[in-house]
Amino acid sequence: MHAVTLRYESLSLGGPARMSVLCPPGRGPFPVLYLLHGLGGDCETWWRTFDLEGLAARSRILIAMPEGGRSYYVNDRRAGGLGLWEDAIVRDARGVVERAFRVTTNREARGIAGISMGGYGALMLALRHPDLFGAAGCLSGSLYFSSRPHPRGEAFQTALAAGLPKGQYDVFELARRVATDGPRPQLWLSCGTEDGHLGTQREFRDLVESLRWPADYSETSGGHDRAFWSARLPALLDFMRRTLTAGRDDAG
Repeated sequence: MHAVTLRYESLSLGGPARMSVLCPPGRGPFPVLYLLHGLGGDCETWWRTFDLEGLAARSRILIAMPEGGRSYYVNDRRAGGLGLWEDAIVRDARGVVERAFRVTTNREARGIAGISMGGYGALMLALRHPDLFGAAGCLSGSLYFSSRPHPRGEAFQTALAAGLPKGQYDVFELARRVATDGPRPQLWLSCGTEDGHLGTQREFRDLVESLRWPADYSETSGGHDRAFWSARLPALLDFMRRTLTAGRDDAG
């Protein structure tokens, strides 16, 4: 695997941005998986925290890890707000990947996934842009965001969510809309049974099942922590390996 950290100008953010990329050997074109970090992380969190290179070696998927700050990956248009992070991911980061690497650009070969804040962001962006993403993976996602108050009443998340247009970033509402009108991304969700986010994961699972939209869902022993994510990351990457097959050049 070839690893690189890119620095580029983001028009959406009005300044510099960073993204780490793992590219398989060979010519491609490769499917792409965008991996979103959690709150407090950055574009190198996946490398520092997990054996991502070892896990991804057999996947033959290009893995792009854009920086997301503390944004929840939304467009925060408030005066003095965090900026247009949704646009920074789906336009700027995606544009850099598709210009700099030999990748397949149809939706069936493009996935997005993340942990915690990034799990919410991945699911939200896939549901807001189902024409772009064929699959979404949510690992211990903060699915309460923009749907209900923070479980512990934390002020930062509450203020950010309150400044967003009602329903625009609520994954429950977005799922209902996509189920009615639009292609449905394939879904993968996993959460620990000792995780405070478990209730909203189950609620989202029940919702998509009621919409006749099956998700690959699992809950196993564990909390909202590195140990659980390390244990479940291989299953997430395996799901993406099986799902993002379009455009794969196995001949290398």
